[in-house]
Amino acid sequence: MSIALLDADIVAYRASVAAQNDIDWGDGQEGLTVSPEKAVEDALRIAEDWMKAAGCKEAICCFSGDENFRKTLLPTYKANRTGEKPEAYLAAVNALEDEYEVLRQPKLEADDIIGIMMGSPKRTFVGVTIDKDLHSCPGYLFNPTKDKKPRKINTRYADEFHLKQTMCGDTVDGYTGIPGVGPAKAQEILANPHRLLKETKTISRGKNKGKSKTNWVKGGPCSVWESMVDYANKSGMSEADLSLQSLVARILRHGDYDWDTKQIKLWNGTTA
Repeated sequence: MSIALLDADIVAYRASVAAQNDIDWGDGQEGLTVSPEKAVEDALRIAEDWMKAAGCKEAICCFSGDENFRKTLLPTYKANRTGEKPEAYLAAVNALEDEYEVLRQPKLEADDIIGIMMGSPKRTFVGVTIDKDLHSCPGYLFNPTKDKKPRKINTRYADEFHLKQTMCGDTVDGYTGIPGVGPAKAQEILANPHRLLKETKTISRGKNKGKSKTNWVKGGPCSVWESMVDYANKSGMSEADLSLQSLVARILRHGDYDWDTKQIKLWNGTTA
């Protein structure tokens, strides 16, 4: 029997937000009422609903740990998030911790824990989340708001999803990707990786005669990573900066983390 890996950060957040109500007292006075009891009730209900919808009878609640290794790599990562949680958030978290087995590791996000466990060869786990980022991890994945049953993410799809995320970036999470590369161009690079060649010519006539003009033209086939580097260079981004984008975009997988030493194995993008 498979075990559901619940994105408990989202479960607790949704439940605690729903437990808040704005009140207008009149005369321009407004307030906020909070019901920790409702947050607890909703958190347990959502967790059970998600577990059952994924076809599981057991669940593990996965929470983000203290700090975040991606913020050390890239200070802008999720820098727009204040860190403030709804007032009833802790009540929801405590309720989930009392009811379910919990996994939480220092410097890792809930997504990382789910991604690592999804690839376990010992047990069948199902990642349960509404976050698209887990599409970059091989294993079974279930979105309770979209899917009717868990889907199997194969390694090739997961690898391509990660590289596409690297190229397109995620402004919500605070990393830019390659400037000027959107989903369509990223898909083209994945399907038909090619070199970009920089050509500089001297203008021979007109008002700009004698000045240099630079164009980027398509070259021959190459690896996906080489093509990504060329497009990054075209936009003024170095390969080192592109590598940094790839590291924060990648959700950890099975084999990327040592549970005993707490060491994280970072991805080497040059092998793509």
